[in-house]
Amino acid sequence: MKIEALMGRLPENHPKLENLTRDYGRIKAGYQGEKSLEYYFSLMNQEKYDFYHGLRLQNSNSDSFFQIDTLIVSDAFVPLVEIKNLSGTVVYDKNTNQFTQNSKPIINPISQVKLQKLQLIDWFQKHKFQPFPVDYLIAMANPSTKIEAPNGNPEQFWKMCYGHDFIDKIQLYEKTHKMQNIPIKERKRLRKLLLKYHTPLEVDVLKKYTISKQDIITGVRCPLCHSIPMMHSYGSWECLFCHHKSKDAHKNAVNDHFFIFGPTITNKEFRELTHIESPQSANRLLTTMNLQHTGSNKGRIYYATWYLPSNNKKE
Repeated sequence: MKIEALMGRLPENHPKLENLTRDYGRIKAGYQGEKSLEYYFSLMNQEKYDFYHGLRLQNSNSDSFFQIDTLIVSDAFVPLVEIKNLSGTVVYDKNTNQFTQNSKPIINPISQVKLQKLQLIDWFQKHKFQPFPVDYLIAMANPSTKIEAPNGNPEQFWKMCYGHDFIDKIQLYEKTHKMQNIPIKERKRLRKLLLKYHTPLEVDVLKKYTISKQDIITGVRCPLCHSIPMMHSYGSWECLFCHHKSKDAHKNAVNDHFFIFGPTITNKEFRELTHIESPQSANRLLTTMNLQHTGSNKGRIYYATWYLPSNNKKE
C-alpha cells in the first residue's frame, strides 16, 4: 500500500504524518471490510456468478471515473455491492436524507450506490449491451454496527444487509429478477470489456501530500527489528543495530520505492536507495528479483511485477 510505504520512510516528527495516519486508517478499514466479505463471496456458486472487485471505469460522457467495490454478474441480474466497514451507531434521517456515524455526518451510501448504478447503466449503453437488470446492495462488513432510523424504517433499508446475511439477500434479489435472462454470449463479452476498460487509480503520493523527495529515508530496513539501514557485505545484509542477517532484505526496499516513486527503478536509483556503491553489486541484487526490464547497461530500467508494459520483453 502506497501510504503505508510512505509512512515507513518518513521521520517520526514529519508534519504530514498526522494526515497520512488518518487516511491510512480510513483506507485500511475499507480494505478490511472488503476482505471480510470475500468469505461470503467464496461460498457462492463460482460458475453461476462472475465477480469483479475494485472495478474502476470511465464515465461514458466525461473524462472522470467511477468505482464499484464489487460487481456481480449472473444470468438473472447485475448487482452492485457497496461495502461499508463502519463502527458504532449509524443513523439515517429520512427527512434530511442524511446518514451520521456516531453523530458525525457521513456520505449517504444509498445515494452513492444509486449514482454508481446510473453510471454503470450509461456505460452498458455506450458499449451497446442489452438493458441488463441492474440492482444494488449495501453490505455492512462490521456485524456490531448498529443501524437506526428514528423517524421510520425507510424502504431503502431493504437494500442494506450485514455480511452474514449477504447470500440470503442475493437469493431474495434473484427471486425478483427470475424472469430475466442474460445470455452467456453477452456475459463473456461483458467480462472481456470490463477487464479491458478497468483502469486502476494511480496516485502520486508525494504530490498528493506535498512531500519532498529529500524527506524520504533511504536504506534497507531490517526485517527483524525494523531499523534502517542494513549494510551489504559478502552476499548478505546485516543490521547495524541487532546484527540480524538477510539475503533478500533489499526486496522490501525496492517495493517501497515502487509504491512511493512509481513502478520503475534504475541501477543508480537502487544504489541511492540501498546505499550500495558498486553498480555491479546493484545489478546482481536487482537480477535476483527477476524483474521485467528494458534497455541495457546504464539505460536499463526495471519494472514492478504489477506494471508490465505490453511492449516490454525480458532481455
